[in-house]
Amino acid sequence: MSKYFLRPVLLLLLANLLAGCKKDTEQKIITHPEATELIAKLTNVGVNHTEERLYAIDSVYTQFKQPGVGDLWEKYNFLALCSKHDRKFHQAVVYADSAIWVIRNYTHDPEYSILFTRANITKGGILLRINSYDEASQVFYKAKTVISADLSTCKHRYLLALVNNSLADVNYRQQHYKEAIKLYKRTVESLPDCGNGIDYFATMQGNLDNVGLSFMGNNQPDSAIVYYNKALAFIEKNAAHHIEKNGYVEGAKGVVLGNRAKAYRQENMYDNAARDYKESIRINSRKGYENGDAIYAKIGLGGLYLETHKTDSTKIILNELEPDVKTDTVALLRYLKLKSDYLKATGDFKLATRQLETYVQVKEEDDLRMHDLNKLDLNKEFKLLDQKYKLESLEKENRLKTTYLINAIVFCFMCMVVIVFFIRTRNRAWTMMDNMEQVKIQLRLAAHAIEQKSRDFGQVLNALEHDLKNPLTAISSMAEILLLEYGRPEDESEMIDLIRLTSVDLVENINSLLEIGNSPDVTDAEQEIINVEELLFSSVSIMKYRAREKDQTIYLSTPGEVYVKINHVKLWRVINNLLVNAIKFSKSHSEIYVDMQRKQDTVEISVKDTGIGIPQKFKNKLFTMFTEAKRTGTAGEQSFGLGLYTSKQILDGYGGKIWFESVENSGSIFYFSLPVQKMF
Repeated sequence: MSKYFLRPVLLLLLANLLAGCKKDTEQKIITHPEATELIAKLTNVGVNHTEERLYAIDSVYTQFKQPGVGDLWEKYNFLALCSKHDRKFHQAVVYADSAIWVIRNYTHDPEYSILFTRANITKGGILLRINSYDEASQVFYKAKTVISADLSTCKHRYLLALVNNSLADVNYRQQHYKEAIKLYKRTVESLPDCGNGIDYFATMQGNLDNVGLSFMGNNQPDSAIVYYNKALAFIEKNAAHHIEKNGYVEGAKGVVLGNRAKAYRQENMYDNAARDYKESIRINSRKGYENGDAIYAKIGLGGLYLETHKTDSTKIILNELEPDVKTDTVALLRYLKLKSDYLKATGDFKLATRQLETYVQVKEEDDLRMHDLNKLDLNKEFKLLDQKYKLESLEKENRLKTTYLINAIVFCFMCMVVIVFFIRTRNRAWTMMDNMEQVKIQLRLAAHAIEQKSRDFGQVLNALEHDLKNPLTAISSMAEILLLEYGRPEDESEMIDLIRLTSVDLVENINSLLEIGNSPDVTDAEQEIINVEELLFSSVSIMKYRAREKDQTIYLSTPGEVYVKINHVKLWRVINNLLVNAIKFSKSHSEIYVDMQRKQDTVEISVKDTGIGIPQKFKNKLFTMFTEAKRTGTAGEQSFGLGLYTSKQILDGYGGKIWFESVENSGSIFYFSLPVQKMF
């Protein structure tokens, strides 16, 4: 082919490419007025009627032959907010990502920075609700970077203030109250006075209220009252500008009054607190107002009555609240705590304990649900929607044509270069190709090994987290609640505090336990002189409460003080693993025997149960990682097959041994021994 022929062809291709690019850059974000009006109308009436809301959106959007990019953004951002309101957080994040996705090719449009920032504020708020603080912070900083590039309009400055407010929310949720106070104050001070719009009103009064909440979190109720008063004064001053939004304005006032009541209560100003609680309830109990906040205010008022020994008034409030708290986990937890306190105050300790158990169960389920939300695979769902949006996108055809042109030009040039290069250096190219194949094989093997290692490590993390962290969190929560009771004997309070401290210490040591399998060498810094008898007594005392749930009894027998040199947490882990297994695989009303014996230079400890025993086929696999021998406990308890493996690793590292005797359906005896530390 002649070079004189190629030149006009290449010039024609380049001309078409430039024309296509020019056409693409001239595209604007199109939004139909009908779509904007519909979203505004649905926002004004609230987001409680899901089916009517979706039907209304679809009925309007089907009238468009091809919805504009702005129309799609309005739809997805609104649905993200609706899903967040309905607590469907996974779906909400997908919608927020969709809103960001549809405008990705319109960075040249002046409207892009506004829509991008708003969508990221929506997404960050959703992530904040599921406690994904790091990811939420990244989203807010990304929005701040984009909106800060142009602050020429009031709308841009207002959005920057909202981003700063969102970063303050992250600090507040992480209990960094001092930093939250600074950011909320900065937001209030930097908000531009761009008229008396409802958005400006909501942001100002909300931030003043948030400063008060942050002071409360920092245990400064007097300063909190100052800012609650500022928020109420702002609401009163600007209420006349928003008569059409009277319900919203009154609801905001009720929320602030409920918050101020808490501060008054903490300052022992009970009359002021009762007045604010009652006014907050009066305002927000009305239909269409902040009914959920009215429930919180009622719970606070019930607690106030209990503090001032008005138990009959507390009982009336509890009866009123019972049908209203079932759908709100936070309200349910507060209600259960108040009811437990009321029952204790009236002398019904047995029923009070049941309420506390229900409280712990609800809290544990909510914590687990939030944890699972954080682990949802959002990318998988978004990829499915991605295919749908590609079909709806206006710019798809031009974008594909541009891509094809670029690929064709690059391909032609590459072909010519490859042909010339192949002719001139054929042998050298063959050698390089052979080397590249070898490198590819090695990379595939390395990638496979890394992937397998990652799966193994992920299994370890999941197993340890479910096996340790969740039960310890429940124990710590129960202990904290019990410590709040007045009139409890001192020795009993010390025992409860010991339980709480032990639980907290164990949670903090989870990370070190994860390194057991990767750190076989023991350093002197990890070892200490341990009284085995004392550690056994402490471990058995703690595990008796767990055994009591299955009506089991644990007996301990020791010859006296015996000392070993080992890491305290690791030895406790071995004892705890054996006791947990004995409880798990023993039936109700059974007995467990823990025995310690001194044998010359070693101490031998055994844990005997009368449980389900170990089948012969599993006996050689019991101490391997993720063993096939793991089985379900007698009460349905889950097993991850990691405890005995971890115990063996620990004992091997300190010169100890572990073995067992077992007969299927007749029980098991697990032994372990350690060298005795001689004391001079």
